[in-house]
Parts: sequence; structure tokens; C-alpha cells
Amino acid sequence: MATERRWPTNLDTRLCPDEERTRSPFTDCESIKEPYTVEAKSERRDRIAFRIRTDSGRAGWIEYIDYMTASESDSDHQARLTRDASAKKAKAECDRRGGIAIGMTRAEVLVSCWGKPQRVNTTRTASSDHEQFVYPGYNYVYLRNGVVTSIQTSR
Repeated sequence: MATERRWPTNLDTRLCPDEERTRSPFTDCESIKEPYTVEAKSERRDRIAFRIRTDSGRAGWIEYIDYMTASESDSDHQARLTRDASAKKAKAECDRRGGIAIGMTRAEVLVSCWGKPQRVNTTRTASSDHEQFVYPGYNYVYLRNGVVTSIQTSR
């Protein structure tokens, strides 16, 4: 098996000592948060495990499920860091510009850093038009007759 460098994600990746490889399930294991290199793969009955070595030199085994769900490749890790940095920079710029505010017009919202909504829900009554702008992450902007009346954000 070719060596492959991986990065633990926010999920729990557990490094288990060599003697754990024969136990099912692995029990005497510790969480790791540092990158590691895959050195070998072991397949026994219904179990797959990977022998790894961390950048600090610790060695042991991780189960297949940790490898598949709780780690990412070097290239995926770098891409995520770049995306996270870009998103953080965009949010800082949006915060600097003031985002959106009650009293803004529909046109001002659309050219704000919130931009075009994913979806617009519209309600027309005898006396007014109501719109709900739906944004990613359960964020909403409510307008009455083309003016922002409330903003709902999710944390």
C-alpha cells in the first residue's frame, strides 16, 4: 500500500496500540488531532484497520470507519483551509460593510454581501406585499412592500 498523509477532522479519530489490532472492538485507544501517514492496511474477517504514524512519531492502528469518516487527504485538508480562510475574509468584509439592516430596500439587500437569496417566498394581502428571502444556514430577511422589516439569523 502506498503511503498516504491524512488529517483528522473534527470527528474523533482514535489511535490504538499494536496489541489492540486483534481485539474487537478496539478499546484502549486515544484521540489524535495531528496529521498522520498510513503505513499499512490490515483486513481480518469483517474488520479493516490501518497502521499509521503521526507526524510526532506515535504509531498504532485506526479502524476503517475512522479512516473513512474522520479524516481527510492532504489535498482536501488544504482546500478546506483555503475555503475557510476565504469564508472568514468574506464574512469580515461583510461585517465591515455593515451587512443588512432594517429599513433597507429590496435592491439594497440584493447588492449587499448577503446577495441574491436561494429562494423568495411571497405573500400578497389586500394592503401589502410580504417577501421572505431565504439564505443558506437558516437565515431569513423579511420585507413588507419592498422594505426590510426583520432579519432572522441562525447560530
